[in-house]
Amino acid sequence: MNEFLIYGTINSYTATEFINSMNDADGDITVRLNTGGGEPDYGFGMVAKFKEYTGKKTVKIDGKAYSMGAYIPMYADDVEALDVSNLMIHRAAYPTWFENSESFTEGLRQNLVDTNKSLEAALRGKIDVEAFEKMKNIKVKDIFSMDDRMDVFLTAKEAKKIGLVSKIIKITPSKAAEINSHVKIAAEIESDLTVTAPEAEKKVIKQTNIKMNKSELKEKHPELYAEIVGLGVDKEKERVSAWAKWNEINAELAMKGIEGQEDIKASDISEFQVSALKAVQKAGIVKDGVPDVGVDGEIITPKSELTASEQLEAKMNANLTERGLLISKTK
Repeated sequence: MNEFLIYGTINSYTATEFINSMNDADGDITVRLNTGGGEPDYGFGMVAKFKEYTGKKTVKIDGKAYSMGAYIPMYADDVEALDVSNLMIHRAAYPTWFENSESFTEGLRQNLVDTNKSLEAALRGKIDVEAFEKMKNIKVKDIFSMDDRMDVFLTAKEAKKIGLVSKIIKITPSKAAEINSHVKIAAEIESDLTVTAPEAEKKVIKQTNIKMNKSELKEKHPELYAEIVGLGVDKEKERVSAWAKWNEINAELAMKGIEGQEDIKASDISEFQVSALKAVQKAGIVKDGVPDVGVDGEIITPKSELTASEQLEAKMNANLTERGLLISKTK
C-alpha cells in the first residue's frame, strides 16, 4: 500500500524523505498527518509534490495538522480525521523576528505574498467560505494578509462542516493502537541508539533492547530517525535565533556565534551590551551641554539637554526593547 507519513516537525530531512518517497508512488496513495508544521521553504516543496500527484490522494489526520501541515488536505481527494483531531490555519510566514529584520528582503516578501495567494486559492477551493467566515467570525482574505498573522483553529467537526474533512473516525482502542504504531519516542541519539520495545510488545519480547547505529536506524525505522533529527533541528533553530536577535547591534559577533556550536552565554550578552553602549554614545550623548568622552575615548559633540546617563538609558532601552531584548536598569 502506498502510505506515507508526515509526522513531527517539517524540516529539510522530512521534506526530502517525503518527496523522494512520492517519486516511487504508483496508483492510490494515503498520507497520514500528525504535525505541528515547521519550516516554510521545505513545507512548500512537500505541498507542491503532493499537489502535482495525479493518482487518487487520501489524507488521514491522526492528531494535529497545523501550519504547513494543514495545507496538505486541501489538495486531497478524500480527507479523514479522528474525532480528536485539530487543524490550525495561518498564512505562510517566516519567524516574526526575521520578517522584521533587514534580511527579509523585498524579493523574499514578494515570494511569500505569491505563495499565500496560492494557498488562499487552495483553501477557498476546498471549503465553504461563507460557512467558515460565519463560524470563525473572520474573513479568509485577512488570514493571508501580510499586515498581520493570525492562527485559526478548527476541530474535526468544524472542519467537516466547512468541507475540509469528508469523514470523521471515532477513536477506539484498536484505532489508537494503529496510530501509536506510527509514533516513536527517543531520548537521545549518539553514535549508538537503544530502542526499547513498546509496552504492547513487551509481553512477547520481555523488555528486549535492540541496539543499532544511525545507518541501521535510518534504514529500518525511517519515521523514528526523522523525528529524532527533527528534535535536533528544532534545538539548533532556537540556538541560532538567540544569536540572530543581536545581529543589528554587532553583526560580526552574532555571525560568529551562529557559525559556532555554543549556545549564547551571559558573557556574550555583556559584549553585545558594550557594543550597544558604543553605538549610543557615538550618536551624541552629552552631559549638561559639555562634550562627553565616548567608550573609545573620542569626544562627542553636544546635542541634548539631557544628562549622559538619562539619554544613554533612554536610547538603549528604545534600541533594545524594540528587538525584544531586555536590559535591567541600574541605579
